[in-house]
Amino acid sequence: LRTDADADGGFRLGGLPRGVTVAVEISFPGLATEKLPGLLVPATGRLELPGVVLGSGRRVEARVLAPDGSPVAGARLEILRHSRIGPLPFRPEFQGDTWTTLSEGRADASGCAVLEEVPAGHYRLRASAPGRATAARSLSVTGEGALPRIEFVLGEGATLAVEIRDAEGRPVEGARARAAWGETFVESPPSPSGDFLLEGLEAGTVEVAAILPSGAAAGGGRVVVPSVGNFRISLGEPFTLRGRVRDAGTGEGVAGAMVAFEGRGGFDQVSPGRATTLSLADGAFVLQVPTSDGQAVAAAPGYIEGRWTVRRDRPEALSPDLPLELLLHRSLTVRGRVLDEEGRPIPGARVQLGQSKGPGSFSLGPSVPVRSDGSFSLPGARPGPALVRASARGWWQPGYPAMEGMPRQGRIEFPPSGSVEVPEGGEAALDLVLRRGGLVSGTLLDPAGNPRGGKLILLQRPGDTMPLGVLTAPDGTFTLEGIRPGKDLVLAEVGAGGHRECLPRFDLPEGAVLEGLRVTAPPGPSIHGVVLDDAGKPAPGAKVRILVGTANSFQDPGPAVEDHPCGDDGSFRMEDLNASLPLVLVVRAPGRAEAVIEIAPLGESEDRGPLEVRLAPESPLRGEVVDEEGRPIPGASIQAGFLRERGDTPMRAYRVGPDGTVRAVTDRAGCFVVGGLAAGPRVVRATAPGFLPETRSSEGEAVRLVLLRPRWIGGILREAGTGRPVPGLEVTASPKDGSGGRPGGRGASGADGRFRIEGLGPGLHSVSVATGPSWLPVPASEREAGVDPLLVDLERGYSIAGRVLDEEGRPVASARVSAGAAGKRPSEHATTAADGSFRLGPLREGRYRVAAFPQEWRRGQDRSGAPVPTEVLDVGAGREDLALRLSRGVDLRGRIVDETGRAGDLALSVALLPQGPGKPPEDEVRRTKAAADGTFLFAGVDPGRAWDLVLQGGRAGVGGVLRGVAPGGEAVTLVLDEGVALRGRVLDEGGAPVAGMEVIAVALDARGVEDGIRSTARSKAPFIPTNDVFPRPVESEESKGMEVGEFVLKRLGRFRFRIVVRTGGTDWAPAVLEASSGSGGPVEFRLRRGATLEGRVLGTWERPLFIYAEPADGNQEGITYAGVREDGSFLLRGLAPGPHTLRVNHDSSSKGARTFGPFEAPAAGVEVRWEQGAGR
Repeated sequence: LRTDADADGGFRLGGLPRGVTVAVEISFPGLATEKLPGLLVPATGRLELPGVVLGSGRRVEARVLAPDGSPVAGARLEILRHSRIGPLPFRPEFQGDTWTTLSEGRADASGCAVLEEVPAGHYRLRASAPGRATAARSLSVTGEGALPRIEFVLGEGATLAVEIRDAEGRPVEGARARAAWGETFVESPPSPSGDFLLEGLEAGTVEVAAILPSGAAAGGGRVVVPSVGNFRISLGEPFTLRGRVRDAGTGEGVAGAMVAFEGRGGFDQVSPGRATTLSLADGAFVLQVPTSDGQAVAAAPGYIEGRWTVRRDRPEALSPDLPLELLLHRSLTVRGRVLDEEGRPIPGARVQLGQSKGPGSFSLGPSVPVRSDGSFSLPGARPGPALVRASARGWWQPGYPAMEGMPRQGRIEFPPSGSVEVPEGGEAALDLVLRRGGLVSGTLLDPAGNPRGGKLILLQRPGDTMPLGVLTAPDGTFTLEGIRPGKDLVLAEVGAGGHRECLPRFDLPEGAVLEGLRVTAPPGPSIHGVVLDDAGKPAPGAKVRILVGTANSFQDPGPAVEDHPCGDDGSFRMEDLNASLPLVLVVRAPGRAEAVIEIAPLGESEDRGPLEVRLAPESPLRGEVVDEEGRPIPGASIQAGFLRERGDTPMRAYRVGPDGTVRAVTDRAGCFVVGGLAAGPRVVRATAPGFLPETRSSEGEAVRLVLLRPRWIGGILREAGTGRPVPGLEVTASPKDGSGGRPGGRGASGADGRFRIEGLGPGLHSVSVATGPSWLPVPASEREAGVDPLLVDLERGYSIAGRVLDEEGRPVASARVSAGAAGKRPSEHATTAADGSFRLGPLREGRYRVAAFPQEWRRGQDRSGAPVPTEVLDVGAGREDLALRLSRGVDLRGRIVDETGRAGDLALSVALLPQGPGKPPEDEVRRTKAAADGTFLFAGVDPGRAWDLVLQGGRAGVGGVLRGVAPGGEAVTLVLDEGVALRGRVLDEGGAPVAGMEVIAVALDARGVEDGIRSTARSKAPFIPTNDVFPRPVESEESKGMEVGEFVLKRLGRFRFRIVVRTGGTDWAPAVLEASSGSGGPVEFRLRRGATLEGRVLGTWERPLFIYAEPADGNQEGITYAGVREDGSFLLRGLAPGPHTLRVNHDSSSKGARTFGPFEAPAAGVEVRWEQGAGR
């Protein structure tokens, strides 16, 4: 809807639909355009807008020169504005975006051009001339008066012929070709033939893309011009996204909702792919999108915008019968007023709504002006905590900008100022009071006293995350208004080297004014030098760029960073660089090999140099690209680079390859030539439509690449027992050994359970199924690409769901919930959401023990006053309404005394262990340090459980145990107990002593079940006295009276123990017996020769592998391990006869390990296969 303003500036716009969110744009020739987004049309009455002030335009001057300094008469100057195609009824920004010409002019005989009355805003100023390279710069028009003159130097231009074709080789109607580098881009008009000629390109790397009629970028890549003269963009099959938009509360379809797809990719001059449609009466939609990955966005009047991540290989994309469900929540409103301290409205104030994005964070919506009476209405709120930010020139909001959400038990707590709780299904209201702020003004100068125009000045208080900022005028002047009072304020200039403080820190009282400041910006670090050829002469056409990183780690963003040309004498200077960071200098010149030079971190104002860079002659790399039958492949794109250092793998070794830069295109004979590379090891990569990419390293001057056609793996997912198809599950195929670095792929099962994964290389693949919460996990299968279909039988899994509540019935967020079968460790874990809900699964059918731990019970957290864990012992899989209630704990106080009743400073710590079967989980064990008087305190202890207190630390031999403690009563007394010692011997079958065996004593409770109290020792080895040749430690006093093979277990409590001799890595089998620490001794172990398991691990691995043998009965003390030799063979010794499970990994962790067996010991010829990265 459009209308014109009256003579007095007033206007009236009729025909607005009720309850719709609209965006209003007000513009006038020569004045700044004002946009008012997110305005909700009321159900009754009028939508009244505040008074709008349009700023005046400014004058822009530019001069265009040739590299020799001569003017370029007739050059075209354009001011480009980033605009969007539309509009739709609301959210017009969902449409594709483009660049339109705001104004233009021609350079006169002196190369100068003037563009009058340019409105305030942010633009691109572009200069072009026939036969010359186009150049552009960002232009920010603010304030009043003339802007500083902008100078362009246009060198010789290059051309690039571009073809744009669809998947069937036909031209794409309405498409355009665009090339971009730095801040510059050129674009061709649509061509019915699909052939385009891009002119005015700068020699070097440019980004080329196809621009669809919607304004979306698709296809393309980085190309080196003029080395590459022809480039083809092949667009894949249209990506169809179908689904339904529903009301999250009622489940009914939402008619007329706008559904947009925002694709990923592109670069800052080319927008990501966008496509838009409206939902039908039942909420259904079908959307053709130009790119594969991105976000689906849905918006409708009265609803909050929703976003969902979409990937081409996910079920909703691959299976038309599995539509994407988009749920929209009803939009709520926050109303209020913005006033001064005397209750008067503040003209020109604006407000923003901020709500939580997750624990500890929030996002701000668009800025909306308040009405003339100071009132505002902000739609789009969700139930829960919210804040409103108010701003006005010369005013500041108390509590802001340091108003950051802080997480506490899953909720966001904002400061009182500007915060409000939005009720479910209702509205929230608040008034905001702003205070008059201070003012700081002055002039920014360089070290020579010259004004620095166009620089960003920041004023920041300690701890602020949102400082005030302003750009200096051409004469260097600046004014900062609306400053909060504070101490130690920082005034800094922002440059490429970061923030540089320009003044000593100062204090600013409330409402204070500091004017006429002369601020001198300290110089930033810089480097200078010269670029020469191998003969010591200046390298013509040399360019340099500076990047952060090291020669082995930096990432070159390609055309997004501008190159700086060297002078005629090869000299260069780079200023305002990053201080205290490693830098990389990249130097290029025509006909010369690229140079990469590491620059050590610079000082704050250091001027390093002169650096001398010598460029070696380039050594062209020639090659050919053919298919599997040896036929040439024309039009293949070639990427190439040199190896960074010896030992790099081809997939990450080439310097230019990872950024996708195309350095050459094969001709009709499939041949290519790549320049700009130094002699030595190089890497080349070839890609072509319909073929798999191929990468090869080359030491010589020629290379041959064979591209393979892609294979596929397909199959059916079905339910075990019934044979019914299982739809909607993701299937992944990963190449196994010998894949040559080729990627795997993903697919999804359709309604008939069938899946198909395409784009795979030849050879064996590991196929895995992401079973989700409804099906039990299945082991990966091995399948040859392009052979037989794969049948996967899935067993249905069950969930246990419910909520965790406190004593008052309120939800407990961020609590940890676990489930495990009776007598076993928990196998499933989950964390509660903000409403206390959780879901555990998938689980096998059966009964489970479910426990909940509040977030304060995580390691290192303060548990004072926190709820205590709770558990339910017998829960059936499939239950959906389990309620776990956490109650407040009580205090357990105590005091440590010796046998005489006195407390001593023994630096003792006390451990609190729950009584129960087996060793308690580490997060249930609590420890504290006793005070000097021996007192200690455990806060938040569960009164419904029995506990053991154990003394730990202090001097040798000091300990004590108090079993069955009930918290909440009188303080307990824990008596120091010197404990008792248990002696013993470890002998072999013939009675000879065995040295170096680890002996462990684990305490048993009254039921004979192990608890967490244990002691360790090692049987004595022969002692070799110290000598001058081989110095060795002096024999300890404890071992002087012991014989070889003897051990002493100390600090044992006066109860029964299970004693285990660990023999891992030896020929002996583990030995176990039970004994009482008060029975005297000595105890004697007779070791027997253990069984062996011998075999081989198949596959390849980059790091050392270990293999572990665990008894099938789960006895952890009987685990034996060995290293896997380079040829894959292994020998496990000292196993107890019987079945064992084998586990292979890089370490002792079970995460990422592969498990095999069981195998009966002894055995030989066992073979297992290791998959790199399995389970990770």
